[in-house]
Amino acid sequence: MDDFILEFERAAIKVSWESLDHAGGSAEDTPSMLRSLWAGRTDTAAPYMHLWSDLLGESRVWSATAPAAYLLSILVRDGRFGGDDKTLRESVFVFFRELALRRRSEQTPRSPVSSIVELVTPAPETACGLVIPTLLEVELSFVDDPDSRLASCAATAAVAAVTTSQGSFPSQRRTLIKSLKARVQSTGSLADQAGALLDLGRLGESLSGFLSSQERATRLAAALGSADLSNQRALDVLLDAAHRPGELDTLLSPPGDSNWMTLPQLGGRPLSVVVAEEICARVKDLSLLVQPLVSATRSIGGPIGRLVARPYYRKLFPAGLPPVGIASRPQREVAHFLASNDEVWGQASLQRLLADLKLPVSRDEWQRL
Repeated sequence: MDDFILEFERAAIKVSWESLDHAGGSAEDTPSMLRSLWAGRTDTAAPYMHLWSDLLGESRVWSATAPAAYLLSILVRDGRFGGDDKTLRESVFVFFRELALRRRSEQTPRSPVSSIVELVTPAPETACGLVIPTLLEVELSFVDDPDSRLASCAATAAVAAVTTSQGSFPSQRRTLIKSLKARVQSTGSLADQAGALLDLGRLGESLSGFLSSQERATRLAAALGSADLSNQRALDVLLDAAHRPGELDTLLSPPGDSNWMTLPQLGGRPLSVVVAEEICARVKDLSLLVQPLVSATRSIGGPIGRLVARPYYRKLFPAGLPPVGIASRPQREVAHFLASNDEVWGQASLQRLLADLKLPVSRDEWQRL
């Protein structure tokens, strides 16, 4: 039996899994699911979905979450993890990232636990804090991996661990910054560089120098990663990108490749949606939202068109359609656009979005505003 599997079995046997729970009930199935994930036996989606639907199900952590993460930290070090499917190994680091982001913010110990048993008796949120140093140690061992996609997934997991741990890992933070800066300066893909910039921003590093890059993708990643929400230059870059939402989700990808849409730094969300959400979170002058809303509405028939347009409509019409005479100028401009545009009313997606947001689905009501 191989060392990693032997270490896994020795740890797993110390836990009474039937006494732990996850979103699906008893956690007695967790060790076998993790073995299947390691072996790449994914004829069904069950082993992969066990991470998300069970161990992180219902947007919370469970008593089995931290012990399972501990076992995964053993298995993921084995280069054979996932068999021929490399994305399974990457998904483990994305799982680690989500675990760090979902746990309660509380003081995190600086040292890894000595045994999986230490993770069984505390409350689930506390146990997830205790396992963070163990996961971080493994994550850091992969941040310079030759497989750039795997390295990016490991780095963003490590960034989540460091930034949610209230200053517990200063030396690890320095290591991460050094590695990420090297990746930005390397000749790797634009997706690798963008992911590294987003992570550097989350670590509090200034990205102002990249906002003037000749590379559009670099400027956009720097704007999204900028921790200074009042940075007007960053907002200008985002607003410029929002004028062409249909181009964003393939900005960094060669034909047929959706790497950018699945960057772990974006939490699985499409870039066009993230840009819209960031603009709405940062903008103070609501008149700046009119043109992005118009652009998003014109593209609303696409696969994710409603998701892109939704933040703008919510921001501009938080209480529904205002009475005549009370509407702000940006609201009246949007109403004029909708009332006078034949093309957008032919899109069923617009009708569904307006209905979801409790806004009028009748063109006549927009004309009256």
